[in-house]
Amino acid sequence: MSSTDRRRGHFKFVGSQREQLAELIREHGARGAVAHAPKPVCLATVLKIAREFRIPLKKGARLKRAA
Repeated sequence: MSSTDRRRGHFKFVGSQREQLAELIREHGARGAVAHAPKPVCLATVLKIAREFRIPLKKGARLKRAA
């Protein structure tokens, strides 16, 4: 994958940073990776990286107040 995206400009995380985040995702899951990330990262970015590296994630539980 290129370090630029035609629609959005540059990626915030490139190369080894994306691989490091992928390892955090494998170890802690999506929300845990957000909490343990060395730089601030949003959940949507973490989920994109998980899809890119084909990391299976649990669906999660629905909030009780949403029901």
